[in-house]
Amino acid sequence: MVTYITPYGFCYGVKNSLNKVREIRKNRPQARIVFVHPLVHNQTTNELIYKETRATCYSPDVPQKTYRGAYMVFPAHGMTNVDKRFAKSLQANYIDCTCPVLLNTKKMIKKNLENGKTVFFLGKRNHAESRFMCDIDKRVQFIGDDEIDTFDYTKLNNYSAIYLYPQSTLSKEKLDKFNSNVKKYFKGKYVPHHLCVECLKRWNNGRKIVPSIYDSFIVVTDPSSSNGTEFANILKREFTMNKVYTIDSLEQLKKIKKEIDCRGDIYIGSATSTPNKLIEKVGRNLKIWSFYKRLLPRVRGRK
Repeated sequence: MVTYITPYGFCYGVKNSLNKVREIRKNRPQARIVFVHPLVHNQTTNELIYKETRATCYSPDVPQKTYRGAYMVFPAHGMTNVDKRFAKSLQANYIDCTCPVLLNTKKMIKKNLENGKTVFFLGKRNHAESRFMCDIDKRVQFIGDDEIDTFDYTKLNNYSAIYLYPQSTLSKEKLDKFNSNVKKYFKGKYVPHHLCVECLKRWNNGRKIVPSIYDSFIVVTDPSSSNGTEFANILKREFTMNKVYTIDSLEQLKKIKKEIDCRGDIYIGSATSTPNKLIEKVGRNLKIWSFYKRLLPRVRGRK
């Protein structure tokens, strides 16, 4: 049996970003739409929206004057002040596709800073979301997820209270470890924010599965997606006896079929930026394949 781990496909933030670009194309049919960075961390989704909205990608090799009056699209992971200044320097308009969840987090961080609170942001270095959050205010103190084991937690005792905001798609294992270390060494008030609720739903629903040793898990995700990679890692940690695969196309699905045990069930999950159509194509393909795979030995046995 093939079962989807719900929810799957686009999250609200990705849908919001895609719809913002579509709205510009609908209202301004002749406008030039230019993507400065990939909209989301999924190549298939990006290519679909480029084609649908007849958009192009920014290139420094193109004369800058050609972007005058264009609509520059900035990604769902956050539009920084540097991005705004860049669009202004080109005399272009901009489309801020920042996820509403991140915008809400930004408001909370600003409020805490205005009230004199100490704010730390824990995330991956050079990740778009990390740049966005640290761009809010110079008082936001960044900690890289690669520092969790080496960070001097005793320094935190210089503060009476700390508010921690993690990258929304950060590894839950890393966040739990960081929180544990803080509570071990820090004596003041510690207020950690949670990870992306949409991601947690998927991850937690995956954990609830009670698989047999023959069952397999497939996460449909782009390699660049942090939340898709984390989903697969969680399944690997939870179900050490089962095979867990990550794929981003039907071509990759073909390569792993020979390793899937047809005696078991197949569970399919996805990253938040993976198109529903691709996930469902994978599901239909596996349902047909597993049906005939199981039927074939029976047919041969009757001969």
